Amino acid sequence: MHTSRPILVLTLVLASAAFAKQDALTLSEVLHETSIVVVGTVAAISPDHGADSATIRVEQSWYGDPGSELTISLRPTWTCDGSSATKGERAVFLLSKASDGSWHIAHSGNGRMPIVDGLVSVSPMIALPDEARYDRARENRTRRIPMKRIHQFVQAVLDEHDG
Repeated sequence: MHTSRPILVLTLVLASAAFAKQDALTLSEVLHETSIVVVGTVAAISPDHGADSATIRVEQSWYGDPGSELTISLRPTWTCDGSSATKGERAVFLLSKASDGSWHIAHSGNGRMPIVDGLVSVSPMIALPDEARYDRARENRTRRIPMKRIHQFVQAVLDEHDG
């Protein structure tokens, strides 16, 4: 009877790890783990050893020096990673470099912010500053913010980090 308790505890710990849930981070926290911030268009999706990679044509660099094109891995970095991209999609990409040298979308894929009609869709997993004014998409709680405004927020956080 007593030997079954450690096994039960271990089973519960492992089960809770299997159902790990990602926490929301502030924009500042996400940017802290980011090496490059760009506005770009997905030019191509390519298979990459069982997972996809995306080629991004860079239109603007808000942080870092990515060059005119870069390839990002869409391979999940952990269980709750929802990294994705769609060919032709225009987005703000917050990117971090993995230990293997590949670029990944920061905050488990939530650092991809699609742009439609000048509005940037921000995941509910990224907490925005209190002064953010946005339209909330009904279907998935995504916030839509004018691109100029999200650029101002990103720049303010980066200036704070550099200062």
